[in-house]
Amino acid sequence: TNVELPDPFVVLTVDGSQTKTTKALERTLSPYWNEPFTVEVKPTSVITAQVFDQRKFKKRGQGFLGVINVQISQHINVQAGGDAMVTQDLKNSNNSDPVQGRLVLQFSMEPA
Repeated sequence: TNVELPDPFVVLTVDGSQTKTTKALERTLSPYWNEPFTVEVKPTSVITAQVFDQRKFKKRGQGFLGVINVQISQHINVQAGGDAMVTQDLKNSNNSDPVQGRLVLQFSMEPA
């Protein structure tokens, strides 16, 4: 069988705004983006990273591969700054269909 590998990309949002998008990587189950984004966060901020398959994304409502939500203050003291690496398993957004994989995010924060 010829399995179609996804062309994954990530849409990153902070508190529902400040949207950033990675490039799509072709035909891979092990994407490595290594793309830095600068965003502003508060101690209460939640960073959401949604993974999509670009090939299916063009068909409306398809291509969702999983999501993680990161409460920034659980990993970094927002006032003091610092670095953190966060690894979370991908979850489905609103239904119980299983999703697989995990996402690793590296945070580097300057002091407030």
